[in-house]
Amino acid sequence: MAYSKRQMLERLGKGSATLGWGAVAAYSRSRLNRLLMQQYQQRLDTLSFLPPFNDELAFTGARAAVIELEGLEFGAPRLSFINASLSNSRARLIMNLIAGRCTTVQLSDGALINTFNVTEAMGYTLEIDLDLMLVTGEVDRHGRVSLDLAHGSSLRCSLLQDQPTLNEQLVTALETWFHGLPARMTQFDLGIVDLQGYHPLSPRRFIIRTQAAPGAKLSQAVNQGDGAVLVFIRVSANSADGYYPDSSYPYLIPDGNYSASLLLDRSLTRYADGQQLEILNSLLFPGTYAFVEAERHEPFDMLVLGNIDPLVTTYSVEPAEAVIKAGEALSFTLHDGQGRAVSASRWHAVSLHSHLPQGHGQIDSKGRYSAPSPQDIGHQSLTVVVTAELDGTKPGEVFVASARLQVSFESLATFPNAASYWPDQQEVIPLAGWQKDAQGVQWSLLEPFHGELSDQDQHRALFVPDRGPGVRPLVVQQVQAHAGQARDAALVMVNSQPLLSLYPAHVANVQHGQTAQLSEPVQFMPGADRRWRVLSGEGEVDQTGAFSSRGQHSGTSVVTCEVVSNGVVFASGHSVVQHSDLEMEGSWKELNQFTVRVMSGQDGNRQGRQFNNGFQQLELEVYVETAQVNGKDYPLSVTELATLGLYHERTPERVSTLALEREGIELGDPELWAVSTRPNRFHLANGRAAAAAPRRAVTNRESIVYLYLHCRAGAGQTRQFYAGFQADSKQMHYSTDTTVHNARIEVSAAQLQVLENDYSFTRQRVDGGGGDNEQDDFDFFLTTIDYWTFRYAHAKFVSCEVLGMEGNQVSPLTTPNISMITWEGPSQHDRMFRYTGLIFHDSLEPYPETVEFDTVMESVRKDLELDALPVDRRWYASGSLVLVNLRREDVYRLTLLDWVKRWLTPSLVVLLRDENGNSHYRRFSYLSTSKPEHRNYFDHVSVSPHVLNAPQRAVLTLHNNA
Repeated sequence: MAYSKRQMLERLGKGSATLGWGAVAAYSRSRLNRLLMQQYQQRLDTLSFLPPFNDELAFTGARAAVIELEGLEFGAPRLSFINASLSNSRARLIMNLIAGRCTTVQLSDGALINTFNVTEAMGYTLEIDLDLMLVTGEVDRHGRVSLDLAHGSSLRCSLLQDQPTLNEQLVTALETWFHGLPARMTQFDLGIVDLQGYHPLSPRRFIIRTQAAPGAKLSQAVNQGDGAVLVFIRVSANSADGYYPDSSYPYLIPDGNYSASLLLDRSLTRYADGQQLEILNSLLFPGTYAFVEAERHEPFDMLVLGNIDPLVTTYSVEPAEAVIKAGEALSFTLHDGQGRAVSASRWHAVSLHSHLPQGHGQIDSKGRYSAPSPQDIGHQSLTVVVTAELDGTKPGEVFVASARLQVSFESLATFPNAASYWPDQQEVIPLAGWQKDAQGVQWSLLEPFHGELSDQDQHRALFVPDRGPGVRPLVVQQVQAHAGQARDAALVMVNSQPLLSLYPAHVANVQHGQTAQLSEPVQFMPGADRRWRVLSGEGEVDQTGAFSSRGQHSGTSVVTCEVVSNGVVFASGHSVVQHSDLEMEGSWKELNQFTVRVMSGQDGNRQGRQFNNGFQQLELEVYVETAQVNGKDYPLSVTELATLGLYHERTPERVSTLALEREGIELGDPELWAVSTRPNRFHLANGRAAAAAPRRAVTNRESIVYLYLHCRAGAGQTRQFYAGFQADSKQMHYSTDTTVHNARIEVSAAQLQVLENDYSFTRQRVDGGGGDNEQDDFDFFLTTIDYWTFRYAHAKFVSCEVLGMEGNQVSPLTTPNISMITWEGPSQHDRMFRYTGLIFHDSLEPYPETVEFDTVMESVRKDLELDALPVDRRWYASGSLVLVNLRREDVYRLTLLDWVKRWLTPSLVVLLRDENGNSHYRRFSYLSTSKPEHRNYFDHVSVSPHVLNAPQRAVLTLHNNA
């Protein structure tokens, strides 16, 4: 449905559409999906990808059966707003099934019912309805618009949609599986709102809504599922939240080259100084994407149209997704944020499933990847992560981008590969085939013919079996699909219950030239003769039941065994044997070593100690060495490494894993212990630099993974932990399976103990004359600038936040003043004026160039015709907080408006966090007016936080310690 910019502007011109909020931001589905794709690809290279799903589903009844789902993999998540409603933040997430195997066998004897390999071309999907979440960081004060697969509902999977009972089981199993995955695998960010600013347009709080685009809910619409995420933002200048939108709310992204918009309330446009809106600086995105403004309009409120675009330093690998056949090659290219090709410093290619080096394939310095040969691939399908690294201009700076490549043993996939049908299932049998390059598939029947075949489209056909009198108990129709290569599928018509059971009833893969031994586990008429023969397909079987595969391409043979006495067949049974040239890769069987160590720890690296602030990390090393198998080395696969985690000794439950963007355990979170998979900005409790984790096995049998433990347990508490992972065989392995010294670790929680003498607050005259003579500096020099530097003796400060206060309670919705003012005396004609500014260097931000003042103070300075005040780098160093005290003798008390004086009078309550993750709450103010020289000096005291209502809602109250 067309929706032009003119239509939108006409609608917005009828009155304010902000509903009392300061601003409304809208992000389109197309760019949000690009952000999801970027996060999906990044996780492939960081052990944070969604692992393969494996499960067995059983159904009972006359034909009780078991479906084995093996290695189901999911593609990048995509948003749909077909279920969006402005009354909530509902959205639908869709993921393609890109690999795996589905096999159904009879519960009684394991006889094959159906088997096929899953490829993305088949079009199977998983849909999850979920509500977008708001998650706020304690340190960075970033509010994140996130989605979590573990919190989804109404799952739908098309893989078994024609079998309602089994499909219900599959949905339940998937829900349970998602709930058990670490947050780093299930959480994705769509947008970020910086809540820490002090400008009138700085966001303080927001709500999330989802909205379908005009016409996008219609089933046949071209834009079906299109829509936007709406963020209704309360800014500092707002005194309250706005109203909630209803179904009549206008859509804020018109047709054309726009993917984002911002609507600023008309009453707040006076704060939009200059060309750059302050609030746009607060709208952030995952990775290195940004809101790039394209144009502005003022139909009533101010409308900014633009795009969520990558910065130049946003690198991507093209093609981002591809499918090739074993033995083929494909060239990859690294592009910057503007789409220009750049030369990568290094290329890597890693198979997530392979245990042998040759399974990863090879990639050269120019990005040309050569897939493993058909003899070396070892799997029906491999997911290969192709990664480019580009060295930046700063020491140690490396930009990384990845792509996902599927390498398949065969380029042709069919449904089914083989299947059995009872008489009531033989009316019409559907067939389907897919080629990796989407070419059409030709179908044909192989002799002997047992029915008719008709094409439906270039991928699908229907087979109608012969019916009527004289039908034999077992009939097999071989069907061949051809698209560059051939593949045979066996359709087994079982017209009567076999009296003889063969073991195994289904052999999944026999390599051409190899042998599979079939047998009769329970003998029927033991004295009678047995006659083995290949009823259909390639290969030979001897009279001992040894089947030898023969053939030129993948196919299925049906082997029968008949009980014969005096020339009469009394009973028969059959086994379905699939065969191809695929040589399955071997794997490790046992572990030589499995240990977990505290890096630089005590008691032989078994014990550690860390602050219980939730942010300091204790670095742990998990080491796994496999044992050789028949002289061959098989290390853990990347998929196995991704399952590795830490477990509580007491419970034993898995220790929670933090989402990738979380720096630690937030105040009020329910977890007392958690792990991250990468270091944060704070110093390790180990007293050492973080180790550089290897991409895969260190040697042919050794693997190392580094985990980072966080703690908010009570001071003095001690806990023991051990490590565990799941093998590709589905078996769990734990470091405590043996009694070695480093089978477990013991960690103690410590609380920071601070004395007032640990802090220093010193003055330095920076401008205006004078030096270190306290009295003369103030009596003889009246227009001066002093730097008051606040330091902690045992660590540098890495973050600083001036807290909004309501009484003694911290209020995130209250905008604090970040400057203070005072005069020498109470007279309205007093002109001896003092005011403050701040200097602080956040460790994640560029070095400050100018002193920061409150926006109200900036207006006063503007009236005084003062420009921005540069930071004097001679007297400021990172790691400290500086209160800048500026003295003048020409600002009369009566010249400032009363509300300005009220706003700038309160003291500053500051939360400083040091490089060990510890928080320091301080209250700064001018000395009381009753004290001499009060205008030239500061008072600073420690305040203590008390948490109320945690974990539902963390509320801080502060109390003076002095």
